[in-house]
Amino acid sequence: MQPGPAVCRAALLVLALLVAGCATQRPDGTPSQAAPEAMTGDLLGARAAARARPNDAAAQTILAEAALSAGALPEAQTAIDRAIAIGPATADRLVLQGRLALQLSDPVKAEAAYAAAEVASPNRVEVLNGAGVALGLLGRNAEAETKLRAALAQRPGDWVIRGNLAFVLVNAENARAAVAVLADAERDAAAPSRAKQNLALALVASGERDRALRVLRTDMGRVEAIELANAFARYAEGVRDQRAAGPAQ
Repeated sequence: MQPGPAVCRAALLVLALLVAGCATQRPDGTPSQAAPEAMTGDLLGARAAARARPNDAAAQTILAEAALSAGALPEAQTAIDRAIAIGPATADRLVLQGRLALQLSDPVKAEAAYAAAEVASPNRVEVLNGAGVALGLLGRNAEAETKLRAALAQRPGDWVIRGNLAFVLVNAENARAAVAVLADAERDAAAPSRAKQNLALALVASGERDRALRVLRTDMGRVEAIELANAFARYAEGVRDQRAAGPAQ
């Protein structure tokens, strides 16, 4: 059974959270970005170094990082895959491989990368969080919840992890637990918009649409809030229908 548009939209919310947790933050909480010309220069230099040293894992890793920063995701994935093949398959390289696999909509590859990273570096927050996202996208919600709760135990105030956990709980039809995970976002003026949107998803899924709209209206206009709440309602309905239908054949 293929996910519909609402499923994809909500999944993208989670992936945005995962990526945001790895970005440098400005004082206002928004991710910083390097100037385009700086990114282009870094990428060109990394490409030249990788071509000159094709069997150097470090050079391939630098290329992967530069390509990721420039938004060249397939190139980044090819480079990090080559770095890991050359070896050693360090935890940092495996985390990058998993992150890129998620961004390129390949949760199977991401889960394998994070599983290997967990062997190399047990209980690392980034590994547990990424593994939880990958497992959730594969429908392995119980395993995903275990990973994400382990990550959250180390960083209880991390909105990224909390949002990912809430999303998994919604997919497991445990929306009230998802609301509890993110309830602080309703009262915290400093909570990021993404956390509020994930809280709204959980609220809609638990039947509290009016409350969800109040949360959304703190960051957007009435029409946009209604449209997003409607998308969340379609997503929650899709979750219920999919679970009722049982595993896809």
